[in-house]
Order: sequence, then C-alpha cells, then structure tokens
Amino acid sequence: MHSKDITCIKELEKLGGVPNEEDWKKISTFLPFLKIFYNATLKLSGSRYVTGDSYVPEIYGIGWTISSFLTHEDDYKHGGKYEVET
Repeated sequence: MHSKDITCIKELEKLGGVPNEEDWKKISTFLPFLKIFYNATLKLSGSRYVTGDSYVPEIYGIGWTISSFLTHEDDYKHGGKYEVET
C-alpha cells in the first residue's frame, strides 16, 4: 500500500504538489453540492423500474440547484444551503 501512496504523491507533485490546507477548504465547499448528485444516483439506481414519478423530481432538483448555485454563487461559497427538496 505504501508504494501506491508514493506513486500518487509523485504524480501530484507533477501538478504542483499534494493538496494543502487551503486546497482542502476549497474542495470541501463542493462536497454538499456533490452530495445531491450522489443521493439522486442512489435513489435512481436502487429502483428496478425507474418511472417519471421517481426521476423527474430528482432531475428537476438537480437543475434547480445548479441554477440557484449560479445565481447565488457567493452564498454557496460561504456555507449556503445546497439541499434540494424533491
């Protein structure tokens, strides 16, 4: 396992190094946003027969979140809400 870590670190160093504390803070602001896609994927892939009743609200919710993110980008960067009710 350690040799895989060294290989990964060497590859990251080609691109500017491993993530630092500031990088992780920036990355963490996207996690709640990505969670919406994750939850929609789980919900839709867990169904044997995906119908319009199940996927339309999920797709609409994702679209609404993206639109809201683009409209209120600063709110999201500073801990705004990412949750969508479907």
